[in-house]
Amino acid sequence: MEKMMKDWIETWEKNVGNYMDEMVKSQSFMKNFMKTYEPALDLNKTLKKNRESFFQTFGVASRNDVVEVFQKAQDIEIKTCDLEEKLDQILHNQNEIIKSFKSQEKNVKTDTITNTPTTPKNTAKKNK
Repeated sequence: MEKMMKDWIETWEKNVGNYMDEMVKSQSFMKNFMKTYEPALDLNKTLKKNRESFFQTFGVASRNDVVEVFQKAQDIEIKTCDLEEKLDQILHNQNEIIKSFKSQEKNVKTDTITNTPTTPKNTAKKNK
């Protein structure tokens, strides 16, 4: 049954496709088609213009307004993500600097008698 339906659909598509090809090639069909299609385009333009006028009059957001706001929101989100990345990098750099200072602090000891900083090198000289 499935194969029979598939064959029937393929045959129908082929026949309709051939018929449509012949119609589109016909000058009279195209001429009549354009007579009905052009007014439909004009009507669409008129409706769009009237809709925009209505939206402006009553303060309703148009599709373009919504798209514009959405685009601005996306731009803000991108900038926010960029700022977050920069702040993360700054925080990372600060933490590295703090680690470096702590590391240097461990290497510098204070002489309790003279209250002067001594490094492991100075301590080695003193012990000689």
